[in-house]
Amino acid sequence: MRIRGIVNKYQFCQQFGRATLIGETTRGGANSTRGPEALNEYFFVKMPVSRMISPITQTNWEGVGVEPDIKVDSNNALDTALNIILSKIIEQSTDERFLNSIGYSLLYKNKIELAINVLKENINKHPRSADCYDSLGELYMLNGDNKLAIKNYGKSLELNPNNENAKRQIDQILAE
Repeated sequence: MRIRGIVNKYQFCQQFGRATLIGETTRGGANSTRGPEALNEYFFVKMPVSRMISPITQTNWEGVGVEPDIKVDSNNALDTALNIILSKIIEQSTDERFLNSIGYSLLYKNKIELAINVLKENINKHPRSADCYDSLGELYMLNGDNKLAIKNYGKSLELNPNNENAKRQIDQILAE
């Protein structure tokens, strides 16, 4: 039995430019099967019942797998994807509060280095924002880097001398 089908959804999206695949090449099972069915007590059979065909390449990925657009070890695929997405968000966003919220979201997910990088980029986009420096100071403090925390809280105070939070945090760090 031969049925012309469509490629798997990931390869389909990739081929139509609607997705970027990141990771390792898949193992390559493209054709749907039926079974296993017992022929007798010693032998079982698994039969292909359809053949998937890409409308673009007129082939399928049986035995060869789907090639990712960005090849990385599967253990690093999620972080790689996250870095790419964050880079695009940072590049396109002009809202300092939105970028700050992303930084804090990453912090709550224990992605501290990524959070710090997002807040640094937010400062690059908004160098006159006391709030951006205050947030970065907090992340450095939570990460145990008191020297950079004080530096950023100090810059926040320079931009907004009424920032009570920055004053409290600096006093707390110096008291330790």
